Amino acid sequence: MKRPIIVTAVLSALGAAVGAIAAPLLSFLATTVAQASLPVGRVAYFFDPAEFAVAGAIGIPLLAWLLLRRVPLWG
Repeated sequence: MKRPIIVTAVLSALGAAVGAIAAPLLSFLATTVAQASLPVGRVAYFFDPAEFAVAGAIGIPLLAWLLLRRVPLWG
């Protein structure tokens, strides 16, 4: 019973880390695709890493449990 909780916590932590790392990359990509001018030291479209971390922490475990329902995590 303890192992699914640990797996979920690890998935949540990894999702938060990936979300926080993806935010600046997506900000740069959005600025490049929109061909926006870049003010010195700032990105025109800036996605907050904290918001992406929360989305990743919630979304990654949810997707994992939905897509891997029949995979035994306790064995």
